Amino acid sequence: MRSMSGHQTDKVRRLWPASEENREELDARVQELTSELAIANSMLRTQIKERNRSERELRESKEKYRFLVEAVNDFVWMVDLDLRVTYASPSIEKLLGYTVEEQMERAVEEQMTPESVDLVWETIATELEREAEGADPDRAIRLELDFLHKTGSIVKVALNIGIVRDEDEKPIGAIGVARDVTEHRKAEQELAFSEQKFRTLFDNASDAIFIRNAEGRFVEANRMACDRLSYTRDELLAMTATDVITLESGYTFPVIADELKGKGTLIFETDQLTRDGKVIPTEMSCRVMDYGGEQCILSIGRDITERIEAEAKAKLNEARMESLLRIHQCRTESVDELLDYALEEAMSLTGSKLGYIFFYDEEKKELELNTWSSEAMSHEAEPGKTLTALLDKTGLLGDTIRQARPIVLNDFQEPHSLRLVFPEGHSPLYKFLAVPVFNDDQIVGVVGMANKETDYNESDMRQLALLMNSVWHITERKRAEERFMKINEELDGYAHTVSHDLKGPLTAILLGASTLQGILGDMGLLGKGTNIDEVLELIIETIWKSNDLINDLLALAESGQEPKEVEDVDVGEVLDRILLENLCVIEEKGTKVVAAEHPGHVVAAPTHVYQLFSNLVRNCVKYCDNPHPTVYIEHLRDDSEGGHEFLIRDNGSGIPPESLDHIFAPFFKGQNGETGIGLATVEKIVNLYDGDIKAYNDHGACFEFTIKDYCR
Repeated sequence: MRSMSGHQTDKVRRLWPASEENREELDARVQELTSELAIANSMLRTQIKERNRSERELRESKEKYRFLVEAVNDFVWMVDLDLRVTYASPSIEKLLGYTVEEQMERAVEEQMTPESVDLVWETIATELEREAEGADPDRAIRLELDFLHKTGSIVKVALNIGIVRDEDEKPIGAIGVARDVTEHRKAEQELAFSEQKFRTLFDNASDAIFIRNAEGRFVEANRMACDRLSYTRDELLAMTATDVITLESGYTFPVIADELKGKGTLIFETDQLTRDGKVIPTEMSCRVMDYGGEQCILSIGRDITERIEAEAKAKLNEARMESLLRIHQCRTESVDELLDYALEEAMSLTGSKLGYIFFYDEEKKELELNTWSSEAMSHEAEPGKTLTALLDKTGLLGDTIRQARPIVLNDFQEPHSLRLVFPEGHSPLYKFLAVPVFNDDQIVGVVGMANKETDYNESDMRQLALLMNSVWHITERKRAEERFMKINEELDGYAHTVSHDLKGPLTAILLGASTLQGILGDMGLLGKGTNIDEVLELIIETIWKSNDLINDLLALAESGQEPKEVEDVDVGEVLDRILLENLCVIEEKGTKVVAAEHPGHVVAAPTHVYQLFSNLVRNCVKYCDNPHPTVYIEHLRDDSEGGHEFLIRDNGSGIPPESLDHIFAPFFKGQNGETGIGLATVEKIVNLYDGDIKAYNDHGACFEFTIKDYCR
């Protein structure tokens, strides 16, 4: 044990009171100091442990930080206030192609485009000003800059920048994280372009496009939708689908939504309603789509007004053609009956309750009421009395002729200078349409329609004009048929009269010659060196030839006449009759006849069919000069328009070429010196049935012809 020095002893003595009374106090004090020392020692050991742990955690944190900085794809960097790089993470090489060492040696002007450099300096100046104004020291700065890659390409980089400060909180530099956003920006540009393209197509579409949410409210509408319905975009977006359709439209929004749930798509027609109440027929195409994260309905509306009008026009055209067909097929006894029927068709076509047909005489400048509907007047016109008016005394009808165009009055009860004056008992007129009827360039009549439920329009004018102009041509043909029938009747009477008048004397001469021949024979005067018998035979033969000629002339006259009755003629039965009647001649010449197994049927007069085939078959049988004569009767074809084509030919030497152009002429004399009218009769019959015939040679004489089913 070390001993205390004198100095120490003195010190203890000063500290230690001499009196014994202070001993206990001193012991207590020593114990107190010893306890405090132990506590301090324990705290010191704890602090040393904490410091060691903090230093260890700091080292670990630094290692983690360095790992993160060096492992992430983002580029971490530090610069001083002069923008000199003080740190760069290894990822710089992946981002810009430069090593860390290369990057730290590069000036800022070498790292970025000039525009980005200017932006950096502007940002620094701005932030220093904010710093002086006491801005938040922990604020973050975000920039997007164009860095230069080692290859020379531009890399778009997004920067998050923080300010580095010293112990006095003064800025000494910056630290930041840079991320390559080139592809992101490219995707954004493509998206923006796609959206712009969508918006361009959306706003410039020729159809109206609406997007509606689940409640039926519009969330988007294109320019066409706004223009068509006469609302602004903001106005439409405050409306629902129900606000722009008519009450009569069957497809309400709930109905559409329900059907889309099951089908996914829906196409229907509806009527949209504009701001001013105009109804627009629309074809809607709807489908479910996601719009802004919300399930909506995309509706594309196409204005089908023109289509509906075209369909209506097509229906009217079809109705007009059907009317014309009915008029054409109508069996009437006179032109007046035909016009009565045509007037009914015209009224039906235009939806009119009253109708009139006026004839116009250009030379007299006079209108004559020829036909009117039964509802037009309460009483019939007096027999033999016609209603006529001079052109200069008429109003509406006269202007129709003077202006050569249709005239419409849909407010007929209002005062007009063109109003008509009708006889007493005439039904009142409320709407009136007058259309001129042309024959070539000349007006030949006026057709009037009245009291349609709705207004007369351009379509009514057009359809009525087309119908009645066609009717006029049918009427003219009907008049021609009537004149033709009258001529036929006169010709028929004339032919039969001539036939009777000629046959009477011929019959008397034939009877006299035959009687004389019998008397002379009984007297024994024939065959005794005289020529009396030859003269008598010549007289008798000439009489029979004259009789045949009269019959042929009568057949020729009848062949050109309109048939009074037609029926479905079986050509095969007609041919059987002809071949049977000519069997003797056929067998005498040894002619083989090859006829079609099913030659078909023709709607015609049976007599005409018989005359046609009989003349051609007899001609081939008679003039075929082949040692083994054959006559062919062929049915070539039938067409959809009622036409029937046949060929009758033989295997002879044919028709002399110089005769081909004249063979159908009446009384044409060929090389054989004979004359006749059989082939002339054939041509007239073929023409009567709207057909044609030609003669030519092809290993024999050929007659090829077509006839059509007769339609009056």
